[in-house]
Amino acid sequence: MNRFLLVFMSFCVVGILASCNKKEDLTTDELLILEIKDSSNKLEVENAEIPTSIKEETDKEYFETYIDVASHVERKGYELTMGSNDLAYFTEDGRRLKWRKKKKGKGCDATIVEVADLPQTIQDYVSLNYPGSVNLGAKKLDDGTYLVGLDTKEVLVFKADGTFVKATDCIHHCGDGKDMGDTIETADLPTTIQTYVGTNYPNAVIRVSFLKDGEYIVVITENNDKIVLGFDANGALLFTK
Repeated sequence: MNRFLLVFMSFCVVGILASCNKKEDLTTDELLILEIKDSSNKLEVENAEIPTSIKEETDKEYFETYIDVASHVERKGYELTMGSNDLAYFTEDGRRLKWRKKKKGKGCDATIVEVADLPQTIQDYVSLNYPGSVNLGAKKLDDGTYLVGLDTKEVLVFKADGTFVKATDCIHHCGDGKDMGDTIETADLPTTIQTYVGTNYPNAVIRVSFLKDGEYIVVITENNDKIVLGFDANGALLFTK
């Protein structure tokens, strides 16, 4: 056997062993996440098909965005892609699957914070300015920013020291928020879109709208539910989330 072939085979063995060791380092949750993520049997499902317990969990943890794509792998679990591009994985019975390592670099990763553990200045601000509202959830971004979600579907943004920054309607994505597109006024929506919403959601309120790549994204609330509608440039419905 020539020397080059021997060296090549040695590298292959080392690579295989390293790969095995990486797999062994993963938790049961992480292995299942990879199975769901890479499964060839993964099928997209309607949001209405997502188990209630999973919806409740995502409403609490991802109050500032929405479920964009839901996928299911039979006997494995669910993969949810959020409008913010975050990914969440669940078992079929609704248990959240956790991955230990966090992404780095953008300051957009978040830690869930119990409302009672928020800085007192934030709790006082909410009590004073939003009396009677219910806090759906709260989180702290890696850059120190706090987000608080209310049952009114408003998202309150605070600095690390508890100073109020702004309130956004239904959607708040980390960074410049341009992933949703440019905000447009309700009055500037095509008449076909306004008519569609009025006809199909007579009790709804249009909270915020965006225009991105020639398509309209309209966020409405009806019966305290947040609904995201997508339309093409001519006002024809593309999706409902």
